[in-house]
Amino acid sequence: MALSDGIKKRETLLSLTNKLDNLPMLPVVVTELMALSPDDEEFFEKVLALAKNDPPFSIRLLKYANSAIQFPASTITTLQSAITRIGTNKVHNLIFSMSVLRVFIPATQGQRNLWAHAIQVAITSQTIAELEPSLGVDPEHAYVCGLMHDIGRFIMFDESTEELGKIDETNWTTPEQLIDVEMELCGFNHAELGWHACKKWKLPKIIELCVKEHHNYGLHTNNPKFKKLENLIHIVQMADFFSVLILVEPEVLSLPPKKLEQTIAKHCISTQWKEAPCSAKQLQNIALQIYNQSEEILAHLGISSS
Repeated sequence: MALSDGIKKRETLLSLTNKLDNLPMLPVVVTELMALSPDDEEFFEKVLALAKNDPPFSIRLLKYANSAIQFPASTITTLQSAITRIGTNKVHNLIFSMSVLRVFIPATQGQRNLWAHAIQVAITSQTIAELEPSLGVDPEHAYVCGLMHDIGRFIMFDESTEELGKIDETNWTTPEQLIDVEMELCGFNHAELGWHACKKWKLPKIIELCVKEHHNYGLHTNNPKFKKLENLIHIVQMADFFSVLILVEPEVLSLPPKKLEQTIAKHCISTQWKEAPCSAKQLQNIALQIYNQSEEILAHLGISSS
């Protein structure tokens, strides 16, 4: 490696380290909601209080409640009715997505694609957790960890769009290749950067560890205390594989069911896992549903992935 390349990498890392030092904090109410279960008796009141003091969120909430995906019998005009119609779980996810969006506003197509990936991984992770309750993973935890798994890439693009945009110009096609490209071009990877951001934001430990380890495919534990965390990380990894697959090759969603199942088995199940979080057939059955739901949420967030 040329001396100038080494200097450039150190300068880039220093710039990103400074970016971490100046990261805006997530709104306090969001960090509170992340620590609060949607099943908590205070959750409804907290969501309602937030919505009443946040006009843009109120508008998006009402629009979502009246959208086709919610099948409202009549027009919903109050926040109380909107939250009831949508359900606290989905409201929780929308709040968190919108709040992170305010910190990282997409300005380029690459950034919009990154948001599309984050939403797809969030929804896929949540869906897998719902499909396999035996894994012991809270679907809401799976959603938030899926949404945040690439937070390091958000920071990279936000700080140095032109320089770090070169990463995507290498035409990487798998999450493993992405890590290799980042190490080659930058000397560090987005999982490390995201981990430090989570610590700075004082996010729940479960999110911090998932962000840090989401490319550690050989992660295994014999300690029952940490088994749920291992399952959560493997869920996010499978969702990550799936999202990259449909972003790189969107035509796969049009494949016959059996062919799509075989493609998912090939690209979305790591040979390093002892067992996949769910089967390729299970993911094939809900693939189009996940894509459509992701597009719906992206539309309500005001983001287009194309």
